[in-house]
Amino acid sequence: MPSNKRQVIKSATNQWETISVDLVRLHLDLENYRHEPVENEMTAIEQLYTHEKVEALARDIVEHGAISPLDRIGVIPMPGNPGHFIAVEGNRRMCALLLLNDPDRAPTLQGRALMRELAKQITLPTKIDVVNFGTKEQAKHWVDLRHLGPQDGQGLRAWNAKQKERAAIEGGANQLALAVLDRAQQGKWLGDHKPPAITTLTRYLKNREVRAALGLGHHKDLVFTHDSAEVDAALQHFLRDAMPTTDGSLPRVNSRSKDTDRSTYARDLRDRGVCPRTTLNAPTVPAAAKPGKASTTTKPRNKPDTAQRKYLVPTGFVCNAEDRNLRMLFREMQRTPIDQHEFANAYLLRAFVERVMTLYLKKVDRGFTISDHQALVRRCSQMLDPSSKQAKLKALRTAASQTDSSHSLHTLGAAVHAGMVMDRRALIFAWTNWEHAVELMLAAISTP
Repeated sequence: MPSNKRQVIKSATNQWETISVDLVRLHLDLENYRHEPVENEMTAIEQLYTHEKVEALARDIVEHGAISPLDRIGVIPMPGNPGHFIAVEGNRRMCALLLLNDPDRAPTLQGRALMRELAKQITLPTKIDVVNFGTKEQAKHWVDLRHLGPQDGQGLRAWNAKQKERAAIEGGANQLALAVLDRAQQGKWLGDHKPPAITTLTRYLKNREVRAALGLGHHKDLVFTHDSAEVDAALQHFLRDAMPTTDGSLPRVNSRSKDTDRSTYARDLRDRGVCPRTTLNAPTVPAAAKPGKASTTTKPRNKPDTAQRKYLVPTGFVCNAEDRNLRMLFREMQRTPIDQHEFANAYLLRAFVERVMTLYLKKVDRGFTISDHQALVRRCSQMLDPSSKQAKLKALRTAASQTDSSHSLHTLGAAVHAGMVMDRRALIFAWTNWEHAVELMLAAISTP
């Protein structure tokens, strides 16, 4: 009896060999049990894409860079077409691969757009390892074992509730990323954009430095170590950093990163001023995120007094400039409380704004020679607002024409050199007057 068993295995191994086939030579089964028999492959694709969640499978292939290594596609030779094969097992996987390889074969306009976007994120192999069964009859027993249920233990047995619970607990690596995405959905942070890949977010959130930089205090549960609004702002930047770029380059948060890259990203968050600053007395589970726009059924509330904030730089303002000295100035200003540091804040704001303008002109007007700080302001005003009519740049025009205006570089310097004290409200007012112009100039000198 044992010798017969060994002979059967040897025979099966020889008969059902694994072969490597060009992806373009693999075809769907027009008589697949998942749909009624169809006349051509385009109709088969339409049936599978519409009814069998091929889109979700394609996303999974892109996120993990492969189809499941536990599942090989089973094929038979294609009659009348030597070198080509029909998939008798794995048509959903086969359909997903075909669409990732040629997105224009998707049956809808939206599907084609999605598949093009997914195809940019993966390099498919030119050849696929498949199992050649020879005929449908030889494949039928093994196909039935996969799809006809347990069959007294011969086929696949689904996990019961307790077994599923054990797997969920063990496989909870994505728990924190799921919680972040749930919060993004609550707050409507992403609008109509599709969320980033959860496995990519998980890779970064496993890194302790990244969690600390974002203000997260637990490796699985959503626990905040800093002010809720500041952590939410940081998480929104984190999610935006994981979204596909417009130029096709790798986003800051990407699936190809190593752990050292993720630690570097944590430091980058600090350099850009993304990290929350107001530490809580104890780590706290946050309340549900509120959508950015107030409900129309609620009465409008007065906006909070911006002059009461602790720091000069408002939460969410980011400096992405490549210049290291500018980023250091920004970080220093960002973490220096206004109270009892009024002179320091005035000096830092003046130095920061002047540095931004200098770098801006070096990029957009290289022939300009800076004679004094007032000439610097005037030239930036001319470059940003040639018509002198933009309402949001009125404060910049005022600083360019009036050296003694409340927010001019001269006034900010006088707070240091002449001993003129600017209180909290005056300093925040000065920041507000400069903010829009600074944002425009930072956009010109910053990395995407």
